[in-house]
Amino acid sequence: KKPIHLVLKSTDKYLFKPGNKSLNALIKKEAKKFNISIYDLALNWSHVHILIKINSRADYVKFIRSLTAII
Repeated sequence: KKPIHLVLKSTDKYLFKPGNKSLNALIKKEAKKFNISIYDLALNWSHVHILIKINSRADYVKFIRSLTAII
């Protein structure tokens, strides 16, 4: 019912480069596919902060698996 603060971290220092529009669009596309609402998204070089709202746990699991596999 409440938004979730999600942080994805990478060992690559430059994976989540701020201003990367293609990665930003990819995250939003995957969220839309699994019915996840994104309130805020911040790319920060080695990690990304995403404020999301989920409708079901199953959708969240599918979203995370898909997103991390693509990244």
